[in-house]
Amino acid sequence: MRFIKKKLLKIRGRRLKARESYWKEEKPLFEREITLTEDKRKTKDKKKLSTTKLIVAFIFLNCTIVEIYSMVVMYQLRDISSLCALITAVIGETISFAVYSAKATKENTVGGMTYEMAMRDAGVSDDEETTNE
Repeated sequence: MRFIKKKLLKIRGRRLKARESYWKEEKPLFEREITLTEDKRKTKDKKKLSTTKLIVAFIFLNCTIVEIYSMVVMYQLRDISSLCALITAVIGETISFAVYSAKATKENTVGGMTYEMAMRDAGVSDDEETTNE
């Protein structure tokens, strides 16, 4: 009986040594993987949407809902009087997009020059720009 217990203890000891050696080999890789995932999380900054983009998105969504609703009503009632709502929704979308485009163009240009071109001409790289902010 003692012989079997000693043999089982030796087998457990070998397995434990094998696991320890495996862990010693794999531990640096695990640590490196963990640091890489942490670094990726730090660099992934979610870009916050500006208020104007949210407003334009709301207007587009609202106008699209009105358009779908008026098309359904026109189909079910066989009446095209709700076409007025459909036309004004499309006009509202167009005007809001035009205003937003004009605003974005004015924000992103300086004297007819885009922001990226101005930074490139000034010799500022993306890395320098982010460190200055």
